[in-house]
Amino acid sequence: MKNFCFKIIICLLLISSLSGSLFAQTDSTAALKTIKRRVVEFVFGEHPKEITRGIQHTAMWQASSGVGASYDLRTRTANRYFDWAAQVGVGYDKYRYFSEYRSGLDYRPVTVTEGIIGVSALWGKRAFSLELGEQLSIEYRLREKVDFIDYKTQQETFAQSRTTNVYIGLPFGFRFQPVTGGLFVTLTPIPRVNIISSNSEAGNFRWSGRLGLGYTFRTKARGNS
Repeated sequence: MKNFCFKIIICLLLISSLSGSLFAQTDSTAALKTIKRRVVEFVFGEHPKEITRGIQHTAMWQASSGVGASYDLRTRTANRYFDWAAQVGVGYDKYRYFSEYRSGLDYRPVTVTEGIIGVSALWGKRAFSLELGEQLSIEYRLREKVDFIDYKTQQETFAQSRTTNVYIGLPFGFRFQPVTGGLFVTLTPIPRVNIISSNSEAGNFRWSGRLGLGYTFRTKARGNS
């Protein structure tokens, strides 16, 4: 009888221990799921019930090799993670390049005017988003070059050299753009390939980039999901 009672007590202790461990495991699993959900919502975006759908308009000043201005339109979709954006802008740069001529060394002026259009996929629904896009830019470059050399006086005369280039770029980086509007910041490196050139530059690869500061107007909502 004593042995039987002892076995019953041991069984009850084992059941209690297993039940406790199961409850602890259940609590641990629930806690891990909660942490995972919160991390996912923080990194990838808001909870679906809180996603704001609508259009965001942004006016932006940007600096790359020169300065420029652009307009950005972001479509906030019902997708939990991704949005889309489109951009159109213009840029201007003026600098001098170092050259050596018969009469010595000189810095000749170069003026660059550029038009840009692009589309981007945005990963993240909160203020911070990762950005990956495609960009088409048309560049018009005007610079001075030697046109005529007077070998008696060793003096050069200069003329304007005009070059048109078309680039395909793949901007990638991040942007800060709150749902409620306000300050807009973007930082995107842009690898570019020259696909069309009037001056034998087609095929050339170059790195560019964009630092943009602007203002996003309040989201024009289309309803929440």
